[in-house]
Amino acid sequence: MAQPFDAERLKLEGEPTAIADEVGRRWGTQQGGFSASQNGVLTYWSVEPGLQQITLVGREGNTLGIIGEPDHYIYLELSPDEKRVALTRADPSSGTFDIWLMELARGVPWRFTFDPASETLPVWSPDGKQIVFGSTRGGPANLYRKGSEETGNEELLRASKAQQRPRDWSRDGRYLVYVEIPESSNTSDLWALPLAGGESFPLARTEFDEVCGRVSPSGRWLAYTTDESGTDEVYVQAFPRPGAKRRISNGGGFNPMWRADEKELFFNSPDGKLMVEDVKSLPTGFVGGEPRVLFPLQATAWSRWAVYWQPFGDGQRFLILRPAENSQGKPITVVTNWQAELKR
Repeated sequence: MAQPFDAERLKLEGEPTAIADEVGRRWGTQQGGFSASQNGVLTYWSVEPGLQQITLVGREGNTLGIIGEPDHYIYLELSPDEKRVALTRADPSSGTFDIWLMELARGVPWRFTFDPASETLPVWSPDGKQIVFGSTRGGPANLYRKGSEETGNEELLRASKAQQRPRDWSRDGRYLVYVEIPESSNTSDLWALPLAGGESFPLARTEFDEVCGRVSPSGRWLAYTTDESGTDEVYVQAFPRPGAKRRISNGGGFNPMWRADEKELFFNSPDGKLMVEDVKSLPTGFVGGEPRVLFPLQATAWSRWAVYWQPFGDGQRFLILRPAENSQGKPITVVTNWQAELKR
């Protein structure tokens, strides 16, 4: 749709006019799949993103196997025992999301959440018996917890008018790390919720965006992404109480993930490459090396929130959501002089 706008009075004028039909949108953000330039050219894609395939990939980038059938998956989260995966699946008919679970050995998914609202970003408990997820059933996305083998009994962990998105569960089971976007702000912060009781406390809260928090296996460190330098970069700081931070990436970085022995940190670059860096935890602090490229992810990054790849604990294999072969892409339509439609 398009509608005239008076930039002096900051008001819309007239009636909205349809410019194009069946315009796609970007899963995970609900952003429209279109862009309009100042010289009268409009582009849009006319279908939803194609199907995604769960792909098992080796450290050299070689495909080791295909798991299950392609579907509208956008996020994945590997279980602690590395036998199951929790998936956020988009429903093309409703535009909402639900969480599905899958045993990697069988490749057969089953539905885990059923509310008409959207449920996304599943996080496993360290023992694999519970899953925390974000749900919009009460308005803003809030944190809910449910047994991984249960069909009901979903517990609201923290009600808030702010948007809350779970990111990690510390290995000792004590803390849930989540992203919060305050009601009065467009920037996101990282918080920790003590699951045994007590008030949430901030891990990284500034005027910039802090996202993608992941606690190290030892529980000493928090890796996360912030755009305080002008671009998204990966940093590591002390956990659970914040301390001095160290920048890990160079040239952009998202979604930091730890190897189980805490000797490597993985992240993806802005141009879609999987990066790795040797790291070392010392009694006196945290030391990083130089990031290097492992292989191109060949995946669809829906948004900066998207968890579309994850390493196994040994750092030798990875689960990646990749566009399925023969999956319908996003044909782009170009419309010239679209403003003429407003004058009819």
